[in-house]
Amino acid sequence: MKKILAILLTMLMIMSFAACDGAQEEITTTQPEVTEPEETLPELGNEVGKLCYGYDLPVVDENGETGETIDPTKTGKVTVINFWGTWCNPCTSEMPHFEELATNYSETVTVIAVHSLEGYKKMPAFLAENYADSPIIFSWETTGTYNKYNGDYCLQLGGGVGYPYTVVLDARGIITEKRDGMMPYEDMVAMVENAGAKAN
Repeated sequence: MKKILAILLTMLMIMSFAACDGAQEEITTTQPEVTEPEETLPELGNEVGKLCYGYDLPVVDENGETGETIDPTKTGKVTVINFWGTWCNPCTSEMPHFEELATNYSETVTVIAVHSLEGYKKMPAFLAENYADSPIIFSWETTGTYNKYNGDYCLQLGGGVGYPYTVVLDARGIITEKRDGMMPYEDMVAMVENAGAKAN
């Protein structure tokens, strides 16, 4: 009888160890997912270092509005917003430099030229004659709350003193530079490279 009990106890112990071993084999450990913290962007504003106000600008070519829009803060590239007018000699004089910039930095820079409220209807003819195949994205402002020259977006971004007026954004939409007046090409290059752009 004692032998039978000893055999039974031995068998029970063997079965317990087997069960424990099986349970251990089934236990798996997983590493917790590590997620990068989301970038905290600065508050909206029109000063250098602020997140630029977004705006759906109509895309315009030599035939007028194309039906497309562009938001300068969502291009995913360094973005140059140039407020200009066909009636403004310094504006038209620097436009070839913006075209050169848009060509030489096409992979990392978007140039958006926004015509003033004043004289905007003359822009399509001007584009047909001078910039029909330009890499610049042309737009215009057709509404203004405060005066006949400045559209609302120009004023929202701190413009309104004179033309041309240029605002540069980095790829996240943060304002890195603002400039009143006409610029040489070298200054344009320095501005976009300061914002993170690289030549093609």
